[in-house]
Amino acid sequence: MKKLLAKIKSLKSQGYGRGRIAEELGVTQHTVRAAFAELEKLQSVEETILIKPDSHACCKENNKRFDLLGKFTNDRRPSVIVDLGDHWDMESLSSFDKGKASAEGNRYINDIDVGIDAMERFLNPLTYNPRKVFIRGNHEYRIIRAANSDPALVGTLSYEDLQLEEMGWEVCDYKDVIDIEGIAFTHHFTAGRMDKPISGVDGASQARNILTKVHMSAVQGHSHVWGYAEDTLTTGKKIFAIVAGCFFEKEVGYASRSEQKKWSRGVTLLHKVITENGVEWDVEKVSIDRMRAMYG
Repeated sequence: MKKLLAKIKSLKSQGYGRGRIAEELGVTQHTVRAAFAELEKLQSVEETILIKPDSHACCKENNKRFDLLGKFTNDRRPSVIVDLGDHWDMESLSSFDKGKASAEGNRYINDIDVGIDAMERFLNPLTYNPRKVFIRGNHEYRIIRAANSDPALVGTLSYEDLQLEEMGWEVCDYKDVIDIEGIAFTHHFTAGRMDKPISGVDGASQARNILTKVHMSAVQGHSHVWGYAEDTLTTGKKIFAIVAGCFFEKEVGYASRSEQKKWSRGVTLLHKVITENGVEWDVEKVSIDRMRAMYG
């Protein structure tokens, strides 16, 4: 379908009408009309940033939520997708589970495969080509940490196993900060001599602490809670910080049940708005439950 759409787009740009295109390609005029409608959709991609937080794809949870996300993304057609990292859980390299019964059966290759499957389920439904930025998280960094701790694994475990570039992602390293449309994105912001993640007693206070220290609009994942803080500069321009929650539903062993009840499970959309004070962003939260109600 994508190849046919490209051919129809090319002929349309040359001034061919529906009848001529149908004749040239040996398809029905109904097919051409449908393609014209799809091309119009592609031209109307909203200036929106989709923020996909920590997904923790793993063998202990199915990947159906990524099917929902793919359908949702294709319908909403954000111009930029930012994955904040920890897409791969990498249970086989977890120091928390090492030596415990919970580690039984964990395999590196299975961790890699389940994350690739999840990413393909997310991306395959897309019928347009947004900018895609992936920021590695501390769970992807487990690959490097494991290789560094055992020289025999150097060259055996690698970021290349994730196949991110092959899937069209611009890739940023763990702890790197990237500016997109004047917003700083990273897996988690750090502060102090020890370079520790900026924290807070809840999502709102963590977002406020990030805004205070970063001094510009900023978005991170990592803590699985959702929080928002906003300030107005003397120019009237608003800046904000978002802690973006997570995109998984399984229960984990490293956090208490009461803590996990605070986690916000879904994605965030930033909608670009031009105001008299410059570019601002409307914020929309969409939960996994809402996606499930929309797409079944």
